[in-house]
Amino acid sequence: CERVKGDRLEIIVYLAGYAGLRREEICGLKWECVDFKNKTIQISSARTAAGSQIIKKSTKNKSSYRLLNFQDELLEVLVKEKARQSENREFFGKEYIGNDYVVVMDNGKPYRPNRISEIFTKFIKDNRMPKITLHGLRHTFASLANSANITAYDIGKAMGHSTTATTTKIYMHQFDEANENIMSKVADKIKSAKEE
Repeated sequence: CERVKGDRLEIIVYLAGYAGLRREEICGLKWECVDFKNKTIQISSARTAAGSQIIKKSTKNKSSYRLLNFQDELLEVLVKEKARQSENREFFGKEYIGNDYVVVMDNGKPYRPNRISEIFTKFIKDNRMPKITLHGLRHTFASLANSANITAYDIGKAMGHSTTATTTKIYMHQFDEANENIMSKVADKIKSAKEE
């Protein structure tokens, strides 16, 4: 996250990595859904591409509609983005495209979902970072949550999955690695206890 500080991708990376949002949810997030005081984000809409059209729609499924708490790291980035948009609104004046979206270009125009993926991919390549997609940040969110011993049920709720089965099916390989690590540590403890 340090390399994106101050970059137009910063807000996008934080929403995907710290909150586990889908690309369409990032593009559909509005300021009215961000509660700075209580540090919550309501995920209730999405923007997606269908050919050359951008479609505003509700979330992917009923369980994708959710309320997420966020920490100070994301709060700081959201506050900074809100201030940046206010400055740009003043700078562009009448040319500024007024809307309530959190993720917009300098002139206020909302990004196309595919465009933020392209910008992210280019950023990764230009900075010679290990290859990862924007959606891969969502996987990272799940992996880190799992390694923090958060249940698959709670991870699934945070990510907007309809069932725990969806969460475990998508991330089973990562959960298996963590499980293998736990079992190995338990076996080591048992082994060292026997040797005493």
